[in-house]
Amino acid sequence: MEAVFSAAGASDAEIPLVTRERHSRQLRCARAEIDAFAKTRSGGIAPEVTATHLRAAAQALEELLGVIAPEDLLTRVFSEFCIGK
Repeated sequence: MEAVFSAAGASDAEIPLVTRERHSRQLRCARAEIDAFAKTRSGGIAPEVTATHLRAAAQALEELLGVIAPEDLLTRVFSEFCIGK
């Protein structure tokens, strides 16, 4: 992630610190989907097909930022934690 920000001209003070595994996972997912988009797009694949990678990247970033449906959030919380047992 540091390489991405450095390539964009960000100083060390501007490079965000990722402290949660979930955040790191979402950033890696978004990066992988963007890389897959670039690879499929340069390979001559139809835009409709390659766009699925951009949507998946956007969804990963939305989850990172907390832009997900409350029902999805509750499902994740209750699937990861044992509450009341």
